[in-house]
Amino acid sequence: MKKGNFIVVLLALICMPTVVLAKHNFSIDRLEFGAHAGVGFFVSPREIGNATHVQAYDILYFRANDIDDVKWPGIETFGFSVGYRINSRMLALLQTTRQRLCFIEELPSGERPLYYNAMWHLEGMFEYNFMNLDMEMRPYQGIYNLVPYVGLGYGITMYNQEATLRHNGKNVGTLNTMYPRVGYKADEGENNKVQYTPDKVGLSMYIPVAVGLKWRINDNVQLKGAFQYQLHFQDPKSLKINSNLSGSTQPIPEEKLPSLSAEGIAGNFHNCLFSLGVIFNFGAFEENQTFNFINF
Repeated sequence: MKKGNFIVVLLALICMPTVVLAKHNFSIDRLEFGAHAGVGFFVSPREIGNATHVQAYDILYFRANDIDDVKWPGIETFGFSVGYRINSRMLALLQTTRQRLCFIEELPSGERPLYYNAMWHLEGMFEYNFMNLDMEMRPYQGIYNLVPYVGLGYGITMYNQEATLRHNGKNVGTLNTMYPRVGYKADEGENNKVQYTPDKVGLSMYIPVAVGLKWRINDNVQLKGAFQYQLHFQDPKSLKINSNLSGSTQPIPEEKLPSLSAEGIAGNFHNCLFSLGVIFNFGAFEENQTFNFINF
């Protein structure tokens, strides 16, 4: 991707809430600040070069059935969000999430090195609640404190083009680190300490689709359970955008990539995130305060 195009999209994501605020009378009571954490399952082509990609969910299956000696994979996610409540059903959201990936490459030699990689996701979304959300459950007024929602937006992922080696396939020793940093390569330095050097950052565009539940505990706190699916796209000309999204050390043969159109299509790189979050805001929903006044 050209740097200019990336900057344009990045600015559009950052400015999206500002555009929404400009069309509505700004109220600090409508701002929401959130923190979330959970797990992520990244799916890429299983056959990569001369290696077989063993995904994180495969490793979890191995561990649950005692059929492998690898340890539990680190696949956690966490992040933060800023939202602006347009009304009781609509929310404009800017969100960032850090995700750690884990995979094994099964090589023809029989070796099974394990790798970690890291991603930062930045996305702008609109969320829609299926019912009016407020602190109390009042079905006769069409107001509920527990509501399902859906979300749709556009996002950018930044990731390391080369994953960090955790161990050499024998599950002994630590060759690098379990917690790679986006934009840095981890190597062994002096005295067996990990040292970081700048490395190339890959970029990927994706469409996030979210579903979940929101539970408003009081005027200032909500709990949020979410499942988000990220549909990543490929560049039809260069095949460079997210053509190695996991940071695999094996090149992906062109025959393993999906057929491409002139406009570019969704590739076979998918990401599923499950998270729980806490959301804070500064006051009650103004529109539902009106409902209270009318029904006093």
